[in-house]
Amino acid sequence: FFHNLQKDEQEQILDYKLMVYLCSGTDSQKLEWFKTINIAGEKLTLQKMAADLYQGSLQVDGSLRVPVGASPQLALNTTVSKVQLPTMLADLTQAPSKVAAGALTLDAQLTSVPTTKAQVLASLSGRAKFAVDGLVLDELNVEQRVCEAAAKVEGKPLSDKVWPARTAFRDTQVTAQMTNGVAQLSP
Repeated sequence: FFHNLQKDEQEQILDYKLMVYLCSGTDSQKLEWFKTINIAGEKLTLQKMAADLYQGSLQVDGSLRVPVGASPQLALNTTVSKVQLPTMLADLTQAPSKVAAGALTLDAQLTSVPTTKAQVLASLSGRAKFAVDGLVLDELNVEQRVCEAAAKVEGKPLSDKVWPARTAFRDTQVTAQMTNGVAQLSP
């Protein structure tokens, strides 16, 4: 997404002075140092980020709590509103999108209590609601594919019907309930 920013915005990010702290010493000394930086286990709230994104908007905020002697607790809230899928997918894949129309809306509240970097996704829990308004797929007619499969199963020829080259869907909504990195989907 960096390449989609204006030149002055890119320069602002590239010119940002980043301070990195390196800590050395015994495990006890490192823990003491981290407690000082972490304000003795208090919650660190990440700055809310908001941006325009593919004719829609994106908002992200979160928090990180690192209790002394316990696993860190990460919470992330994300809202995506009316992001235009054809443009976004074409940018991401660097190829023309088969999605001719559609606007994505996402509302997610996710948490993770990882003990290692690899467990961030494995311990992911929470809920995410996805909705796509006005989804149209090019070069794919779902009704035609279903009829072809039914004709094949029944051993009958498919009619000579002329099928449109695209499929339009009604508004589509899916909820994903995440528990320890496994998603259960429901309409």
